[in-house]
Amino acid sequence: MIRGRIVYVAFAKRGPDVIRIISLRKASRRESKEYEKAIQDRLEAR
Repeated sequence: MIRGRIVYVAFAKRGPDVIRIISLRKASRRESKEYEKAIQDRLEAR
């Protein structure tokens, strides 16, 4: 999340301490819903 917005990030690990961001964009409605459901499921599992 960036400033309260859910984003989609594509990245590549370039080494043990290096991550290369390939793309960052606002998540689609479907992606946002999937993320929110995953978070909710995780909270309920506690």
